[in-house]
Amino acid sequence: MTAWTGGAATNTGFTWLTRPGDGAITASSGNTSIATVSVDGNEVAVTAKAKGSVNITIAVGAGANYTAPQSKTVSVTVTLPTTVLNDNSWATIQDVAASGNAANYWSVGDTKNITINGKVGNFTFANLAIQTYIIGFDHNSAREGTKTIHFLIGKIDGKEVALCDNGYNNEQGSAGHFHMNNSRTNSGGWDSCAMNKTLLNGASNSLLKALPSELQAVIQPVTKYTDNTGGGSNTASYVTGKPCKLFLLAEFEVQGTRSYANSAEQNYQQQYAYFKAGNPKIANRHTAVTSAVWWWLRSPTYSINSSFCFVNTDGSPYSNIASWSAGVRPGFCVSATA
Repeated sequence: MTAWTGGAATNTGFTWLTRPGDGAITASSGNTSIATVSVDGNEVAVTAKAKGSVNITIAVGAGANYTAPQSKTVSVTVTLPTTVLNDNSWATIQDVAASGNAANYWSVGDTKNITINGKVGNFTFANLAIQTYIIGFDHNSAREGTKTIHFLIGKIDGKEVALCDNGYNNEQGSAGHFHMNNSRTNSGGWDSCAMNKTLLNGASNSLLKALPSELQAVIQPVTKYTDNTGGGSNTASYVTGKPCKLFLLAEFEVQGTRSYANSAEQNYQQQYAYFKAGNPKIANRHTAVTSAVWWWLRSPTYSINSSFCFVNTDGSPYSNIASWSAGVRPGFCVSATA
């Protein structure tokens, strides 16, 4: 006799048994409040009822020319999602995203707690408790993929915040600060900038590496369209798609209009549902949650070769020199494993 060897179940899992002879197959659950079990011929179905672990026992009776084999007991772990986002593990959230049912469980704006811990650039986060929150389901799906959940970091005590280093609101020409580039340039656009390559997604001392390991495990690259040439131009061909794990939002994704970005960016982007619904664009300093800060966007400024777009302290669009340190509000995408 062969039997299911256990695993995770989010609704109903099936296995088909093979055994010599024609003895009847039976199955039982050690705890029907966690999972129930049924048999139809050679098919055994285990249906999840609640989160937890349970033993499933499968037996085969005696048949023609065969005595009854020893029963088989397997352990099944049920990871049934709940409608409270924060109650679910990141692995469960990824499972639900991959099923395409995320919007049936959760809503835009729902939050999940994380802790940021480690050195990011020149700034060290010491177990910063912060919330991520959903800003869209299947956002811009024609270009960025389906069965996705897009998140933003973050909130503290329900207040919108941006991550800031000790050089905030000053020009910082050396590496490791929360600026777009070490010098006054937007050459290479988003794809080549220090914010993307080093501060957010670098191999060491990056924000990605300071996130909890269980979150890092489910973040999947998403193709984001941006002016990836820079230099101060409205040239449409400068807008290309590049895969990102952590990314900054674009001007159009926040504002729903274009003011300072390459005019072709909006042709490849959509405003996030969170901001389209009228939620706040103003963010506060993560160390002073009542003090508004300006925060960077990934869109290079169309009219000048030294600047990127940002969201001002009143929520309005503007642009500033790339080497200035400002607030950082990274996004990420959870979806099926690529």
